This record gives sequence, C-alpha cells and structure tokens, in this order.
Amino acid sequence: MYRLLHQILKISKDDQLFMLGDFVSKGPSSAKVLDHIMDLQAQGYEVYPIRGNHEQKILDKWAWWQGEPESLRGPFAGTIKAPDLVDANGQLPQKYIDFLESLPYFIETDDVWMVHAGFDFHAEDPFRDTDAMMVIRGYEVDHAYTKGKPIIHGHTPTLFASIQRQLKEFDRGGAISLDNGCVLYHPKEGTWRSKTMGRLLALDLDTRQLYLQRNIDYVPKPMPAHSPLAKIPSWVRTLPVPVFQRLIHRIVG
Repeated sequence: MYRLLHQILKISKDDQLFMLGDFVSKGPSSAKVLDHIMDLQAQGYEVYPIRGNHEQKILDKWAWWQGEPESLRGPFAGTIKAPDLVDANGQLPQKYIDFLESLPYFIETDDVWMVHAGFDFHAEDPFRDTDAMMVIRGYEVDHAYTKGKPIIHGHTPTLFASIQRQLKEFDRGGAISLDNGCVLYHPKEGTWRSKTMGRLLALDLDTRQLYLQRNIDYVPKPMPAHSPLAKIPSWVRTLPVPVFQRLIHRIVG
C-alpha cells in the first residue's frame, strides 16, 4: 500500500483518497496499515477509508471476546487473522477500536458511490442494509436508486481485463470492481494467476486512469501433506478455477 500511495500515486494534501476497506487480515502487518492511514489523516491528508467485512470481523470478535467469561476465553490474538493488532497485554488498543468503529459503510459523491462490496437492491432500503454493503457479490445495479452514478467497490476478486472492461462502461452507471485479488498473487511468471490477478489498484476518478502495484508481500504457504491437493501438480492448481474444476471432473468422473 505504501508503495502505491507514495511512489506511484505520489499523493498530496490536495488529493482526496477514498479507500474501499479490508485494511486488516490481508498481509503481514495490519497494524502498520492502520497506523499509516491514521497518520495520514493526522497530517491533514484527505483520506476517507470505508468499512470492509474484515474490519467488521475484528470488531465482532472483540465484542464476543469481551463478553466471554475470563476463565473460558483464550488469547484474543488467537481469534483473529491480524494478531499484530493486539498489544503486549493481549488487548485490542483503543485507538484501533475507535478507528474501526468510525469507518462509514459507504460514501456518495456527486459522481460515484463507493462501498466495500455493494448494495442489495432487493432490500427494503439498500442504503440501510449494512451487512450487504460488506459482503454482497453478484448484485445487479438498480439505477432508480443510484441516480445513474457508478458503484466503485472491492471485495470481489476480478480479472484485470474485466476491470478494464467495466471502466469503459463507467458512464453507464454500473458496478466497477477495483479488487484484483492482491492476496491471490502467485510469483511464478507466466502462470495464469500472475498475469491476471495479484495487484493492488487505484483509480483516478478525474482522469479514470488505473494505477497498479503488484503484491510484494507474498509469502508461500506450504501445502499440508494430508491435503488431497498435495498430489496435484502446482501448475494445475494455478489454473483458472473453472478450468481446474473441469479438469478435476474429467479425472474423477
């Protein structure tokens, strides 16, 4: 994130920076990410972060853990995927609680809607269904609600070519994903995943230019020996999901 903001975008205090959520549990240091966002705001940068489902999970886990009898609960760090947020006393610092609780579920500007996941336009009031805003996928935009403005969102990993196609339809007021599956990056050049996924994206809403930074925090996870996938060659596991499924179906079926 730091490289994208400061070496590629080179943000200044004249810019407005909108961030689509999932700042935690997605890399080696969630605390550094939150600290940097808060530092930018403290320095007078116009930074507007939005709540994602992973931020909500931290808050939900904290509330649950606080309500458990002390004799029964284990370390809070063991209940979340961002243990570095926890202080030396095993607590979630108040500065992180306050920051996460302050995050809005969506932002509307004169030109666009911005939300982590999207809106459920089948709900009685799509702009009150906060759960959907953090987790919904595959929704159809109802222009009666959006006033013809596009919805910029994350949450749903999307092929880079598909994102480019969505941007060409910007003025039609559809949904545009800026989630290129940064955490899905695979370092082997030439693989399907390395060519189509694994980038952190930013969109200039004035020029509609797309900026990208490839995942530089990739840490390979060893395949458990007991996993059925362990016997499958790695080149097969990096195939697109539909192709992988068809291949497995042919082998098994």
